[in-house]
Amino acid sequence: MTGTPFCWDALGHLHHAVRTGEAGISRLHPGGWIGYLDVHPGQRAIFQAAMTAKAHDDIAAVLDAHDFSGYRRICDVGGGHGHLLKAVLDRYAETSGALFELPVVAAEIPSTRRFDVVAGDFFTDPLPDADLYVLMNVVHDWDDNSAVAILSAVGQARRGAAVLLLEAVMPEGPQRHWSKTLDVLMLAVTGGRERTLTEYRDLLSAAGIDLAGTTPTATPFSIMHGHTRHIPADSAASAGISSAPHTQEAALRPASSRHFHGSGIRPSHRTGRLRCTDDGIRPGGHERPR
Repeated sequence: MTGTPFCWDALGHLHHAVRTGEAGISRLHPGGWIGYLDVHPGQRAIFQAAMTAKAHDDIAAVLDAHDFSGYRRICDVGGGHGHLLKAVLDRYAETSGALFELPVVAAEIPSTRRFDVVAGDFFTDPLPDADLYVLMNVVHDWDDNSAVAILSAVGQARRGAAVLLLEAVMPEGPQRHWSKTLDVLMLAVTGGRERTLTEYRDLLSAAGIDLAGTTPTATPFSIMHGHTRHIPADSAASAGISSAPHTQEAALRPASSRHFHGSGIRPSHRTGRLRCTDDGIRPGGHERPR
């Protein structure tokens, strides 16, 4: 997948991405990565196949690390073709679930008795009711502003619902870690980012979700688990969480203009991780590990 124009050409605009905080792929299509894949169905198919293959590698580790027996209904938010949810339902016969995906993806997946497919957009549509919401490698695709919007949809779906966030958690310090390479890739390709546990905690809190803890898996990914507080609309407004519909135009503005005032969320550009110099892009912030 990395060798397709979707990734490779976006990485060609990394210098622009580091300087502005705008995704490199926005130089290829004004609609960003989703808009680009919409008009390149062949590359969309490669992307979906790559995500499916990656999911199969991670699913067994997730099932080994977390007990899903206490949940009656699970909503897999942005779960692609639903491989994680199907694996959970195969192991836990008393559990049912709903896969929430964009209409173009949902149309490809049949529902079954215990597996519902719900078409929608998590920026504009309410999520199905569930007592557990799972987001696997979803949040890292987006900048902070969009990430809080996605998580707010979860935070407002049901009071007290459990939430699992499956992501690579970046170390707080300057040590080498593969997530830092992935962080650069996400900046160029989607405008998203990898984050530290503190940064994820801030995003979740701004969205009305309390982080309770993390569980490591046998893969580089961790399971962050918590519960929704359900922030009413008036409280969300006072916290700086916008209730306006998300637009791709807002997601493509320079990152220095994207944050939630008063929420503790700060711009998502990499001024502390990368810096532009006359002879190229160099690590920034912490000193290089010795």
